[in-house]
Amino acid sequence: MKAYVRNAYGPAASSLQFKDDVPIPALQSNQVLVKVHAAALNAGDWHVLRGAPGLIRLALGGLTRPRPNSLFGSDFAGVVEQVGDAVKDFKVGDGVFGQAPMPVLGAFAEYVAVDAGAVALKPSRLSYEEAAAIPVAAATALVALTEQAKLANGQKVLINGASGGVGTFAVQIAKALGAEVTAVCSTKNVALVKSLGADHVIDYTQQNFTDLGNLYDAVIDIVSTQGVTKMLSCLTPTGVLVVVGTADQNESSLSFLAGMIGNQVRGLIRQRRIANFVFMPKREYLETLKGWVETMQVRPVIDKVFQFEDLVKGVEYLETGHVAGKAVVTIAK
Repeated sequence: MKAYVRNAYGPAASSLQFKDDVPIPALQSNQVLVKVHAAALNAGDWHVLRGAPGLIRLALGGLTRPRPNSLFGSDFAGVVEQVGDAVKDFKVGDGVFGQAPMPVLGAFAEYVAVDAGAVALKPSRLSYEEAAAIPVAAATALVALTEQAKLANGQKVLINGASGGVGTFAVQIAKALGAEVTAVCSTKNVALVKSLGADHVIDYTQQNFTDLGNLYDAVIDIVSTQGVTKMLSCLTPTGVLVVVGTADQNESSLSFLAGMIGNQVRGLIRQRRIANFVFMPKREYLETLKGWVETMQVRPVIDKVFQFEDLVKGVEYLETGHVAGKAVVTIAK
């Protein structure tokens, strides 16, 4: 099959190789083999390619270089080509969407084999490109808001980085949960974020939300443009700060761990809770998101669609840090 593989860490142009003779993944009994129609790019893809911070290399199984011909990409949507003997919920021909988790990955390929528990039936009203945009970004937003922040109806939430992949979903999910949403983005994305349902929008080029004196039950920090101490000052006494992303793509493992520990210390000093963000792909997340998509409460925002042969350009566009919503790659035309 045609697929992108990794044999070195570094920029996409030097670390990604396009091959047309990669073996189709062998199917395990609990897996489905999916013919991929579309796949989406995520911030985590940058870390996979660069192997930074170094801790990610442990998860990938290659300290100095990736394992030979390692696959690439997590989010995908496509059609079930084959089902394992233990799979009962899917059949050949089903349209599905899901996530190929580390260390195997493999979304940027003609076929991907993935545990049946990490996929769900594709929302019928979405194209494959739209469905592929959902899994990692939307599930990240879902877990941050429901499991980490435990956001409830009527509460106030601020989303820092509201126009990106995770942010555009977070605004819509928070509204679906009944929250009052304040979104932070740049001038050019104010109209987009308002269209997603944000009650208030702060243009960070004009105002710093940490200086306004407003208090929130939860702050979802996706871009880490403000210090943790400043963000803690924006919380109510029972509020929670959920740190989802990092602004420093070159952060070392030591710095990353020190930051996590330091955040917890700052939280204790300020008597506010900081949630460390971790989630694993689950079908229940996809089913919840699918329900909101079908009732038109949540929709994926697609910035650009790249062709399979232009994946490197897609990664380079992602690295600009200015994608409004998601960048998606068409695999099968």
